[in-house]
Amino acid sequence: MRLPSRPAEMIREVFARVHAWARHRSRRVPALSLAVGCPKITSQRRRGDPRAFCHVGCRAGKVCCSALVADLPLEHAVGLFLHELGHPMAWAAWRSSDQHGADAAVRRFLGIRLRYSGPLLIQRVPASVAERILRGRR
Repeated sequence: MRLPSRPAEMIREVFARVHAWARHRSRRVPALSLAVGCPKITSQRRRGDPRAFCHVGCRAGKVCCSALVADLPLEHAVGLFLHELGHPMAWAAWRSSDQHGADAAVRRFLGIRLRYSGPLLIQRVPASVAERILRGRR
């Protein structure tokens, strides 16, 4: 599996593959695009939040992320993007979209259990799951 070497292109490609896989898996996944380099995330990180990598809700129809996602192992990048896709699914299903609800939506509607690991305790999936998703395997 080859991914682009430039960070922003790599992030966009990973998001596109995760999003396509998720949309094929569940009709509950909305059409979304990715914005790399969100000023709100940059501000959160400057204020001392090292876990600020991605969010939804900043711009309609967008998942926003920091370019720093490119520095993460793929299992974390895939986990982060799945988690962000979980927010609109949780909102549509339960009219609630907190962190636990987003993870619950990913588990219920996509069949993936997100785990938290690493020094920052951020979302991840096992490497085998990340590879399966990025290769487009159901």
